[in-house]
Amino acid sequence: MKVAHKLPFEVGQQAEAKSFQEGYRGAWFRCKILDCGQRGAEPAVALDYLDYIDYKKSWIQLYRLCPAEKHNDFRKRYLMLRPSYPQMYHRGQMPDICEISELVGVVDGDWEAGDLVDWFKDGCYWSAWITEVIDEENVQIQLPEPPIGEGEGQTHKVSCKDIRPSLDWTPELGWIVPISKVGKTFRRCVRLIHPMSP
Repeated sequence: MKVAHKLPFEVGQQAEAKSFQEGYRGAWFRCKILDCGQRGAEPAVALDYLDYIDYKKSWIQLYRLCPAEKHNDFRKRYLMLRPSYPQMYHRGQMPDICEISELVGVVDGDWEAGDLVDWFKDGCYWSAWITEVIDEENVQIQLPEPPIGEGEGQTHKVSCKDIRPSLDWTPELGWIVPISKVGKTFRRCVRLIHPMSP
């Protein structure tokens, strides 16, 4: 099976892809890796977007410069692909830790203003943060401003069923929980639990 550029990606695997395209900045798309190879001198992967049935097979470069940083002297190359998001559980639904075979997340409590979340809308997950908890089923969120995101200063009332905790991923560290700022304190709204070694 082909492996993508010494990263933990291979053909047939499900993953999430990032976009810098205007209109989709700050969004992650669920996808399946169809092929791995080179496009020019750059490592690339061919993807099938799971939530866009009519979208044809598309090649993306694994690393890209962010157009928003074009005036920076030290431009960073961003990894545009990450593994599938881990399974999430609420504290009361958590399975026996001895039965876990993959990394899982456990949401310990209720959402709070300041929590970093991903909002599922229009077939992709948008990075955002909670600005207000409206009730048990709804929150208000805001997306990052351009050129990083598509926020434009508006807030959105969304169902809690359509959000998940934001996570970061790097090849060196794997999945990481970013720290949310809630008032004057900082917190992590989810715990990651690794499977027990045999």
